[in-house]
Amino acid sequence: MLGGSVIIESIFALPGLGQYAGDATGKGDTPVVMGVVVFTVLVVIFVNLVVDLINGWLNPKVRVK
Repeated sequence: MLGGSVIIESIFALPGLGQYAGDATGKGDTPVVMGVVVFTVLVVIFVNLVVDLINGWLNPKVRVK
């Protein structure tokens, strides 16, 4: 996920977490890399939770009885 972010940010010249993490990796700034990874993981977990809740709301076949 961060790799794709780095590519998109470099193509469109956008500042973002991918480039920030890449620069921190090059400088050996471990706390920044860990922070970016933890933030990315939390966002993915939250999005998955929201998608699962919406799926259960829209699709009656997956509802818990």
